[in-house]
Amino acid sequence: MENAGSANVPAEDDGTSAATSDYCMYCQAPLQGAYCHRCGQSSQTQRLRVRELASGLVQGLFDLDSKTLRTMWDLFVRPGLMTRNYVEGVRVIYIGPLRYYMLIVALNIGLSAVFGIHETHAAGGVDEGFWDTHFVALQISLVYGLIAILIAVGQWLLHRGSRLTLAEHYAFLLYLLAQSVLVVAGIDVFTLMTTGTGLEGDVDGLASLGVFTTYVIGAGRTFYREAVWHTVWKTIVSFASVVLIGVTGIVLYRLITV
Repeated sequence: MENAGSANVPAEDDGTSAATSDYCMYCQAPLQGAYCHRCGQSSQTQRLRVRELASGLVQGLFDLDSKTLRTMWDLFVRPGLMTRNYVEGVRVIYIGPLRYYMLIVALNIGLSAVFGIHETHAAGGVDEGFWDTHFVALQISLVYGLIAILIAVGQWLLHRGSRLTLAEHYAFLLYLLAQSVLVVAGIDVFTLMTTGTGLEGDVDGLASLGVFTTYVIGAGRTFYREAVWHTVWKTIVSFASVVLIGVTGIVLYRLITV
């Protein structure tokens, strides 16, 4: 069943056509209309665009159902295959990347509230309110989502031969970013329960970067269908480019404001 999404998909196209077949993209049942009579998968799945990413978010941000659990599980055990299948048309069993990311961000904030992770205190040791405590975490999560766009641009430029759209690269990265947040949150909770303190500051940041990088490289070899060393150097280049852009922006800002 793992390879169901890649069967019957043309090897090459012009980047704008829909994925069509006489059989369902997911369950391989013969198609008899606009939707599969067995699982509900659309018979004509358009190439992934920004519009599809946004619509997936609007359709139900906090609707926790079997799709959410299936998405979460497949990103744990087969992230490269799951994301590749998703961009190729197997979407009826998964939730969209934007919606999944926002769900994981909300879950992360909820875990922080329950277990007291990253608590901050105002002057005099008085506990700050819930929103004050977790607003920074929300902001950082949104910034990560924006940074993923820049990384997606780099991956798109480095993988032009793959014929994947920019939105498809972003979907791949956003899924993995969400899963990285989930993994680090789990490590945070485990560390807090065993040692009494969670990951803080630079340690938390390095853990997040390490998990995300590992995910991108590990899943990228399957998603991009290339040798692992190709994925490694392209990931390093795209990450380094984003860092260079950020450093350049900071330097220019300081020069302008001096």
